[in-house]
Amino acid sequence: LAPTRVFALSLTCALSVSWVGAARFDLKRSTAQLQARLGGRLETERFVMYHPQAWSSERVEALRLELTYLYEELEGFFGRGLSRRAEVYFYKSAAQKKRLMGAGRTRVAKPWQYALHVDSPYVGMSTLTHELAHVFSAELAPAPHHLSLYRGWLPHMPLIEGLAEAATWDEGHLTSHQLSAALRREGLAPPLTELLNPGGFYLSSSRLAYTMCGSFVRFY
Repeated sequence: LAPTRVFALSLTCALSVSWVGAARFDLKRSTAQLQARLGGRLETERFVMYHPQAWSSERVEALRLELTYLYEELEGFFGRGLSRRAEVYFYKSAAQKKRLMGAGRTRVAKPWQYALHVDSPYVGMSTLTHELAHVFSAELAPAPHHLSLYRGWLPHMPLIEGLAEAATWDEGHLTSHQLSAALRREGLAPPLTELLNPGGFYLSSSRLAYTMCGSFVRFY
């Protein structure tokens, strides 16, 4: 064979092997491949839950009941359900989540996909409510992004996270309203106009910013 043909044949073989190996070694992360790698699937009227196939039926059922309860709670808060089923991706660990979809420690929602990704889930986990609230927020913003945007192009994180915090309301020892009031009295709270600017939000303590923005959105 001519050198050019040998090169072309070798390149074709290499690309073919890379294409097949990408899915096997988690170098390629399409939705279908992610679902296949998790292996477990449970479908309800309101959501589809993907989970590690090795999980027990008892654990899967407990999470189904938890998601159903949280969905109904958020449906009451938002005054409406979702126009399509949510996609819930559960991972056994942060390491598995990072390998399969790219985010390690951070639990994330993708409103434009009506999807959330959470590792090590358990009944009573507040993160589940928070991330599912992000999915519900997709109903409040137009396609294709389904996000609140600052000046029409930058994700408006004070409102995005504030809404999720407002929906994940805790009537425990102190509410976000009470914590915000205490921060203001102690002179620790930045002006709200500054905090509602994406730049001010990122420069503030994350716990302070989430608490005060959640209080503001809940009040609004």
